[in-house]
Amino acid sequence: PADAVIDACSSADETLEVRPYKISDDSSSGVVVDNDQVISNQGCMYEDGLTTVYFTREVENGGQVALELSEEGMPLIFASGDTSDLVHHGSSRGAVQVNFESSEIEQQAVAGSTDRKSHGILMAVAWICMLPLGGAVGKLIQKMRRSPCICKLLFYTHAILQLFGLVIATAGFAVAVGKFDAGISKVPYGHGTIGVIVMALTFFQPINALVRPDAALMKTRRRVWEFVHASTGKCALLLGAFNVFTGIHILAINFGEIDQSLWVALCAGSLCLIVFSRDMVEKYCDQEVYLQQQSCDKHDEHRAYPDGDDGGSAASAEQLIKGDV
Repeated sequence: PADAVIDACSSADETLEVRPYKISDDSSSGVVVDNDQVISNQGCMYEDGLTTVYFTREVENGGQVALELSEEGMPLIFASGDTSDLVHHGSSRGAVQVNFESSEIEQQAVAGSTDRKSHGILMAVAWICMLPLGGAVGKLIQKMRRSPCICKLLFYTHAILQLFGLVIATAGFAVAVGKFDAGISKVPYGHGTIGVIVMALTFFQPINALVRPDAALMKTRRRVWEFVHASTGKCALLLGAFNVFTGIHILAINFGEIDQSLWVALCAGSLCLIVFSRDMVEKYCDQEVYLQQQSCDKHDEHRAYPDGDDGGSAASAEQLIKGDV
């Protein structure tokens, strides 16, 4: 919870009343007028492009937060915009630490648009491109068991893509942890909480890969390992992609920093292209396996009747022995 003072003015002749508010949520529905607060000497001045809001309040004025008269002071967050509506003002904001006893003001670092976009781009590259592509290649390994060389190539490609995807996702996660002050549970749509779960699943994958049982010696354990490895990988990919789309929505709606339609189209198109390509390759592999099986069946049939008989002569000979002909 927080207390706020909001005012809107565009000229000396057009000033709205400076009023106290209470804030209980990130959305506009959580910002309401607080009639319990008492402020005085309030007003607003607009001159030479500079807006100044001034007011006086008691230490305890009936609001949700009492002023801290200590050496540490207390944080004061401010934001400004070009509308009188209750909307998010994007990057036009800041924070200071105010010591009300000494009147000292210390500027505080606030995550900017560059940090948010860097986090989003890194996560989009990891969870929309690298890791889904690596997962698609990994699924093709099962289809190419008959070709050891291709199977080996696919395995190393899968490992490299997943490794690079993990590094990029870790970099994006580091930006979020190091630059964003909001608590994990405070981020809308569970974006922060899901992000932590996704990264935990992601870090589990390479650890799990190190204990992969030998397929020839421990068949049961290998099947269990493959099930766990594939299941956790799919969960991470689905949650990661979902979180990318919620992140796009947050940047577009809450901060107004990107075009939501454009980024949704780019990410959805990339995922569809990867899935479509994987399905086409799988279909081709299944067709090759079918043709090879048909060739083997014909070869076995030819070996069963080396004289060129089609089986009919064998049936006739059997009938002669029985005396039917």
